[in-house]
Amino acid sequence: MLLYRLTLDVGAIYQHHWLCTVAAFEIERFIEFGNRSWLGGCMRIELSPLVGGTELSFLAFGKKLPRPSGGWHGGLDALGQ
Repeated sequence: MLLYRLTLDVGAIYQHHWLCTVAAFEIERFIEFGNRSWLGGCMRIELSPLVGGTELSFLAFGKKLPRPSGGWHGGLDALGQ
């Protein structure tokens, strides 16, 4: 399993398969990434408490959205273990 570290500071650079910056975050609520290649767009991952669990929402905004990739399913599948 690969582990990635992320600095939770607005403007911090994060690189996995793509290079982006942390645009905004709130601990245990959401993190938003910005990326110039998405033409001003961003990705946002939100967590919402549910009875007996947590809902994860993945949102993408911008004129040119990131394409789905095979890497996300592995990470999301690992959350259920």
